[in-house]
Amino acid sequence: MRVTKSTLTPTTQGKKAWAPPTARRLFISTGCSSADVLTAPLLAELTRRGLMEETIAVGGEPLRDAGATMLGDSTPWSTIGTAQGIGMFLRSGWRVFQTLRQIDREFKSRPPDLAILVDNAGINFRILSIARRHRIPVLYYVPPETWSVWSFEWSGVRKARPEVAAIFPSQIEDYRQCGIEARWIGHPIIDLVERWPTASETVPEDPLISLFPGSRRQEVTELLRPMLEAASLIQQRLPHARFVVGVANPLAERIIDEELKRTSLAVETRYRQTYALLSESHLALACSGTVTLEAALLGVPSVAMYRLRSVIDNLVQRTFLPRSQHPYFSLPNVLLRRAVLPELRNHEVTPEGICEAAWPLLQNDERRAGVLQHLSEIQPILGSAGAVHRAADLAQQMLESSRDIAKNRRPPRAA
Repeated sequence: MRVTKSTLTPTTQGKKAWAPPTARRLFISTGCSSADVLTAPLLAELTRRGLMEETIAVGGEPLRDAGATMLGDSTPWSTIGTAQGIGMFLRSGWRVFQTLRQIDREFKSRPPDLAILVDNAGINFRILSIARRHRIPVLYYVPPETWSVWSFEWSGVRKARPEVAAIFPSQIEDYRQCGIEARWIGHPIIDLVERWPTASETVPEDPLISLFPGSRRQEVTELLRPMLEAASLIQQRLPHARFVVGVANPLAERIIDEELKRTSLAVETRYRQTYALLSESHLALACSGTVTLEAALLGVPSVAMYRLRSVIDNLVQRTFLPRSQHPYFSLPNVLLRRAVLPELRNHEVTPEGICEAAWPLLQNDERRAGVLQHLSEIQPILGSAGAVHRAADLAQQMLESSRDIAKNRRPPRAA
């Protein structure tokens, strides 16, 4: 990721010429491809309402496609696991620091009327601190799950007092226990999937099996090869089965292209076409994350998996995330509070393990029908459609309030 200087320049150089900005200026920070996908419709809705004249962002392609001026690409910074986080810091820490300094300069020279932070507590909590220093209102959209945040970090969040738009009902109480008020707006994924047809409930002789190895470097590196080897085992049993890999971003695309050169299996790829691919699929082999929820809402059973192989990560999971408190990791199972989808962790992620978990969902009609029946219970839990509009209403209210904040904000010092 190359951090470039912003094309945005201060409107003035002295105190006398400064005035509170009249143009609506928005800042957005995401941390992974899923967050980009969930946020782009909100940016489009704010633009449609004529509220935004200028948007600067740190994120990925969907934000750029929605019209934002990018200060940097945060996709390479997204990690899972403590060891990977340390590795990212050693590898890209200086770039992260440069981007945070660039954000600080932007907030000082031309403060945005509103900052929208999405997931990614590791970086966004630092940006939240910067926003607090410059008295910029913050909407935390798609907030991180409280169990994934270190306890000492909540103090800074409480001081910043962002408006938290929760996407899961459970987050209301979870955040309250951390001393932070949140309001539930529903999950924006409902708005995104409702335009797509649900997948077929029956499995033909030539089923389409989609592979979603993830959007982060370590996810794709760890999961794609066992997924492809499992696909080969499945094809031995179902010779007419078809396989397509869903590609989330350029970073994942490079790794996937290299890995596909090493396999003799006939595999297609689809770039940023998750919903279209899922609506045609009969089964998904998926990394843990949003895609398992997307698949569930479109009526596609999935085998969910993750693999963290470092000693540090195993120690952290055993010490801070005991399995009794977090028995499930795929979002459908978490929401339903029972093991509906098969889950594979760490050493369980093998070609044979994936194949055996997938086979009943392809060949056992009774098992498949039961899973689909359970998955149909998820949408009512997430709320009704319209989360994007409710988030836009909240952002609009905050933009109106930010006018008063801008009037009282001290002007920047002359250069």
